[in-house]
Amino acid sequence: MENYLLDNYSLSKREVLQSLFVSEYGLRHWAHSKKQTYKWGHRIIAVIELCPLIGLIATIIEGLAASCLRPKNTEHPSSHNPPPQITLTKKREWLFKGTQAGCNGPVSIAKVESIRAKLDAHRPNGIQFNQQKIVPSLEEGTCTAMSLEFLDSYFQARRLSIEKPNAQSDMLVDHLVKLGPNFSSSSQEMRNRQAAFNTIEVQLDGSAIDYSRNKIQSLANYHSLVINYSSSEIDVDKVDDESSITKEVEALPEGAFLIRILKPENNEKLENRGHTLVYIKEHGLGLFYDPNYGVRNISPSEHPKILFEGFKSCFQSFQVNKARFYRLQPT
Repeated sequence: MENYLLDNYSLSKREVLQSLFVSEYGLRHWAHSKKQTYKWGHRIIAVIELCPLIGLIATIIEGLAASCLRPKNTEHPSSHNPPPQITLTKKREWLFKGTQAGCNGPVSIAKVESIRAKLDAHRPNGIQFNQQKIVPSLEEGTCTAMSLEFLDSYFQARRLSIEKPNAQSDMLVDHLVKLGPNFSSSSQEMRNRQAAFNTIEVQLDGSAIDYSRNKIQSLANYHSLVINYSSSEIDVDKVDDESSITKEVEALPEGAFLIRILKPENNEKLENRGHTLVYIKEHGLGLFYDPNYGVRNISPSEHPKILFEGFKSCFQSFQVNKARFYRLQPT
């Protein structure tokens, strides 16, 4: 029977009211039925729970049964040996808000060169950082520098919260909320890093190299982060609604992802412009970070919706149309 229990039985007030008419548990079982594991069992449960009146009774029974059969904070294994289960309830929609204000302005050429040299010394195949591309002032934003900094800060906060497992949920939330002032705007440090990142170039030599992945890996090296999974590319300009990317989002393994969304071009960077975001889905936690807005706390059923809205916003604002997920972990 445990094979047909849901991963998450928590409901928001809106979802409780909604279940009086359309069972949220039924919708979640239907989503599970799109996967290969025990799909017909989940589909049958979904059909029953989505029936009027009968479904309400079935939903109540399942909720009571689940509370008895499944212990709280059950761990779910993932492919990269994760820490214990972290449960983040939706107490607030935003953990903090922020912008890229201050992203344009002068940089320290000496510090930019120091960062560029560090990156160039530990670059994957097909990538280089051209010293001649260092500029005295930045005019193109700092989204990649800020997103990588947030990911690195998240990993540190996660490690600190796991050291005290009895309070890990509250501690992780507290650590992340306290990051807010650091990301309320950009800074010269972020400009210095971004200016160094912008010297990146691709060296095409006909080899079968994943240049897009190697570009991200070369930048993640600054924080000693490594890519251990990368998704296929999503054509954002062909995505009409959240259901169009539900399959891709659900297929992602658990983890912390850097999302790079760009407009391709045949030049030394293989892109005209781009934007960088962070998406986290692991151990009951859902976060979406956009340097232009801040960190949004998302419930399990909202992931495709929030990502769809984020992608379409990027497409409308910057005309970027190719998105890809890169899962990062500390080395």
